[in-house]
Amino acid sequence: MGNPNGAAFEQGPPRLVLQEPPIQSTQEYTMDSAPATAHLIGNSTPSAQDFSSMMASFGQVQQENPVPQVQMIASTQKGDMWTYISDRIRAPIVVAALFFLLNLPLFHTSLMQYAPWAFRAGSELSMVGLVLLSLIAGLLFAGYQLLSDIIGV
Repeated sequence: MGNPNGAAFEQGPPRLVLQEPPIQSTQEYTMDSAPATAHLIGNSTPSAQDFSSMMASFGQVQQENPVPQVQMIASTQKGDMWTYISDRIRAPIVVAALFFLLNLPLFHTSLMQYAPWAFRAGSELSMVGLVLLSLIAGLLFAGYQLLSDIIGV
């Protein structure tokens, strides 16, 4: 109410302003007045022989301290072994189960009811029927693999 501009200001917690810390170093940095001698070997200008000897000594150092090669160690723990075996045997078991189910007489009679053209006169599968049965098995196995990937089993 005692605001001269007539605008209402809300009072909140005080705001903190971040500032850089003051520099408290007393050490001064000065340039070295002597000429640079890092490129000199033995107080003389380097020659080609100096460089080759330096490179040869560098190669020897590298050979003395080789970088250790990372080796993949096959895990022989029981849990990993059984997991590996179960992963490898799962697909053949599913194929065997599909083969069994698709050769049951119940499935053949159902197939004969819906696709009589796939059978011969003696209720034996014709070549077209075998192709149809193979396609059904392939589609069922593909569906199993897709479901397995989605669920993560």
